Amino acid sequence: MTFASLLFLAALLSCGGEKVRPIPCISSQPTLAIEQVSSLEDAYNVEGGSDAVILTEDTSKNPAGSTWSVSTVEVLVMIPDEQFASLPASESLAVEVWDGNDATLTQPWVVTQTFDPRQITWTTVRLQSPQHSSITDYHRGWWRFDFAHVIPESGMTAKSFLVGVHWPRASGLLIGASNFNRPCAQNWTDYADGRGWVLNSNGNNCNWPMLNVNTQVVTLKTTCD
Repeated sequence: MTFASLLFLAALLSCGGEKVRPIPCISSQPTLAIEQVSSLEDAYNVEGGSDAVILTEDTSKNPAGSTWSVSTVEVLVMIPDEQFASLPASESLAVEVWDGNDATLTQPWVVTQTFDPRQITWTTVRLQSPQHSSITDYHRGWWRFDFAHVIPESGMTAKSFLVGVHWPRASGLLIGASNFNRPCAQNWTDYADGRGWVLNSNGNNCNWPMLNVNTQVVTLKTTCD
C-alpha cells in the first residue's frame, strides 16, 4: 500500500468516527392566497386599530419531530392614483401573528415596517363598487413582511391561528379589502373605539384584509431533498 493510500484510509477512518449533524430542511406552502377565495372590492384603514383573520394549518402530514410557523405575510397596499407621485415614504404598518385564534388571550409576534414605494411592484386597478372609499382608481402592490427569524425555532403549536394588520395612530395608509364573502366568525377587529378586539360573529359575511400568508415546515435531516 502506498503512502498516499495510507493517508486516504486514515482520513476515512477519522471521518467515520464523527457524527453527522442534522441540518434544518425547510418547505414552504401558502395557507391563504386571498385572491383565490375572494376578490378585491375596497380600500380602507382603521387608524390606530387592527384587523385580523383566523386561519387553520393542517399539520397531519408534517414529518415527525418537525416544527411549523408563519414565514411571510404579504399585504395589498392601495394608493389613490392622484396621491401616488407625491406619496412620502414615511408611513408605517405592522403585521401581527398570534399562536392561537383569540386576539385577547395571547400576545402576537409583530413586524413593523416603514413604507417605501420603491420596494413594491405596482399595477393599477379601478374598483367597481367600493363600500368604504369614494375613490375608485388606485395603484396596488404587495408588501412583504418576513417572520422567518421573528418566530422562535420551536415554531407554533396552535392549528388555528391569527394573522392581522395594525395601523399606528397617525397612519393613513390604505390596504385592500376583499369582497363581502368571507366568514365573519373568522374576523377579529379592533376598531380603535375603546372596546378593544371584537370577533365579528354577529354577521354572516365580512370583508377581510387582502393578505397572502405563507407557512414553513422545518425538519432536521442529514441531507435536504
